Amino acid sequence: ARGRTALLLRAPGTDWTEVLGRLRTALAHSGAGAPAGMAGLRLGDLAGLANTVADLVGGAITIEDPRSRVLAYSRLEHAADPLRLLTILGQEVPRWRVAELRERGFFQALWSSGDVVRLPADDRYAERLAIAVRHGGDVLGSIWAA
Repeated sequence: ARGRTALLLRAPGTDWTEVLGRLRTALAHSGAGAPAGMAGLRLGDLAGLANTVADLVGGAITIEDPRSRVLAYSRLEHAADPLRLLTILGQEVPRWRVAELRERGFFQALWSSGDVVRLPADDRYAERLAIAVRHGGDVLGSIWAA
């Protein structure tokens, strides 16, 4: 019905390609159409996905593999702190930062969670939100919002 909110739940172990496919099917049958920016999004278009997510959440996005290498990032329209710039220019999260996050147990929390994991701001960097991307039981990478 027009003006109502729908909730899509992702069962543990359900891969994101299936979720996106079901969402597109549901939207097509509802007559609502895809959310802004998703209609033209092609499967495999990671830069397009990063830009769409950035528009939806109002923040800068990076999509990274499990080794913290950058696969895609959103347009640089959002404010970028020095860490984001280093990460994009180097095409990977700096090794010292990966070591910090590993020591703090952040990656363990991220890879074991099915939810968004918050990395609080500190005296150097703004808050980050991250979610693991999985296919079945395999971790494919993560999506980060700053």
